[in-house]
Order: sequence, then structure tokens, then C-alpha cells
Amino acid sequence: MKNLALILVLICASQQILAQHEVGISLGTSHLLGDFGGGPGTGSLFIKDIDLKSTRPSVGLFYRYNFAKFLSARAQFIYGQLHSNDLFSEESFRKSRALISKSNVFDGSLQLEFNFIPLKFCSSKARFSPYVAVGIGLAGVNAAVSSSNTEGIPNTENQYIQSGSALAVNIPMTAGVKYKMKQNVVFGLETSYRMAFTDKLDNYVRQENDHFFFVSATVSYVFCTGKKQNSKCATYD
Repeated sequence: MKNLALILVLICASQQILAQHEVGISLGTSHLLGDFGGGPGTGSLFIKDIDLKSTRPSVGLFYRYNFAKFLSARAQFIYGQLHSNDLFSEESFRKSRALISKSNVFDGSLQLEFNFIPLKFCSSKARFSPYVAVGIGLAGVNAAVSSSNTEGIPNTENQYIQSGSALAVNIPMTAGVKYKMKQNVVFGLETSYRMAFTDKLDNYVRQENDHFFFVSATVSYVFCTGKKQNSKCATYD
């Protein structure tokens, strides 16, 4: 009986919303966590190795379908640049190696989004809500590795350097906040971490898989269509 009640509650929750289509744009920054990270070591995959000097811009488009009070589905495309530089590290070995990696990244993803507070679109009430999302993505990159040394790339490093473009399957994990103004305009701020399954984002294949992430400000417009359902959920003791 408890399982039946839970199913009915979920069905009811999905009916208490207009069918809302939402389109928007994002502007922000892109960051590579690879073999040339910004930390004191040899490069790693998480926050301690963020290289603020290598920050580059990103721009994106997205479509969001708000199909339930707390759930949305989102298709997103982001273009950014991924940059890393040994000279930005405090590690003496990396400074002497002096390698630089630059690439463009074209990332597309499908994500399921959970809103902690329903925004009540198509009404005059403003509403603030944090949200999280997860999904699947595919990124195309075309990294090129060079050296800032006058002698060029050290011979000991050539075995790790590749060339050409690569496709990277990744898992996007997003967290952010939304603020709805008026009836149809939504502003947001989010960070989206991409856990990629390749070591070729910087075309230096030596350590673990490379990861990357975006920090973005978003603005979107909601198109309100359909009819609101007035059905009520049954109650159980």
C-alpha cells in the first residue's frame, strides 16, 4: 500500500504543472583539470588543482522541458576553450618542462534536473530555487601541445604527446540556483563538472583521465502551454 501511495503521489505531482518549454543562453568560464593543472603538483582532477590563470570564456545554448513540479529535462550545448600552462605551476619540474596545451571544446549533454523548490512558472510570483542535475555528455576537443622554451619540447616528453582531435564521453554533474522574475524570465548561476573518460583533452597522455568544468550565468524564457490539471492526490493513513 505504501508503494502504491508513493506512485500516486508522483503521478499527481507531475500533473500539477503546465507543460513548459524553456530556452536560454549561458555565459561563463571553462576550466581544464588535466596533466597541466594549476596546483603545486604534477596535475590532478579536482578543486585543489584549479588554475585561475588558465581561465577561458564559454558560451552556451540550452532547452529545458519542465515536465513536473520538481523535475526538468535539459539539452545543452556549450562552446569553450581549455587552456593549461606549466609556467603557472609552483612545481619546479613543471616550470622547466614548460609545456602548454590549448584547445577548443564543443560539449553537448542531456541532463535530468531536480529543483528543490518548484518555481511556479507562468505566475506573477517570483521564486528562488537551488537545483542539481546529472546526465550524459559528449565533447569534441582539438588540443595542441607546445612549449615556451626556446629549445622546444623536451625529447623525454614527446612519447606522451599526441596530436589531432578527440571525442570524450563524459558525465555532467551540475549544481546551481535559479531565480524567476515576472512570469517567464529565469536567471541562474551554476557550475557543471564534466567527468570525462579520456586522457586526451590536453593531448598529453600520461596520468589519469582529464576532467573539465564550466561556471556559467544563465538567462532563459519559459513558453507556457497546455492546461493545468486539477486532479487531487488521494490520502492514506
